Amino acid sequence: MPLALEEAAALRSLGNYAQAHRRLAAASTGSEAPVDGHISLLTQRALAAARIRDSTDEPPALLEQAGRLLPKDEGANPGPGLRLTLARAEILSLDGRLSDLPVSLGDDFADPAAPPGLRLMAGIRRGQQEAAAGRFDEALTLAALIRDRLAGGIPADVRTREQFFHHLFFLLVRCGELGQALALTESVARPGNGTGLRAGAGTELPAGLVHAYAGRGDAALD
Repeated sequence: MPLALEEAAALRSLGNYAQAHRRLAAASTGSEAPVDGHISLLTQRALAAARIRDSTDEPPALLEQAGRLLPKDEGANPGPGLRLTLARAEILSLDGRLSDLPVSLGDDFADPAAPPGLRLMAGIRRGQQEAAAGRFDEALTLAALIRDRLAGGIPADVRTREQFFHHLFFLLVRCGELGQALALTESVARPGNGTGLRAGAGTELPAGLVHAYAGRGDAALD
């Protein structure tokens, strides 16, 4: 099962959601598999299914099934529950339902027992919700806190750091902070930048987008 999860995560990062879904649907957890593994499998399967048109899986049903596996006392190990919360948030955001994101995201971001990477993603989702509601100051405050924590160092793989850059970039754009978005992009482009962020395939596209949003057509095309 761990191999299936790793393969599916790699496929999803490449946009191969249908192939990732097939891999997860075919994976057998087995009765001896840990509860965290069962939850991860169902959660990742739901996330893949949510991006496939006419999928035979119902993502909410898969997440509900995963939720029934959570231990009653999650205080000592909030990771699986937070992964489930973030999966719900991702599916809602795909539908444009940012106002319906889980109300616990703010508390999850502040929870010192939660895994650092998941805490930061909870903060990003909360920031997206604030920005969608027009509460830009609150969203920018969260973005600054997230950037500070990333710069301070957290354990996260390359794909996760690329996701953080992607989400922070568009959060700044949504808040109208094009200068900050461009500065973030330029800082990530520098080797050994110390931001804790990574750009997936260079920074030309996000920089060009900033120029386009700002009405600088020639600079965007360059």
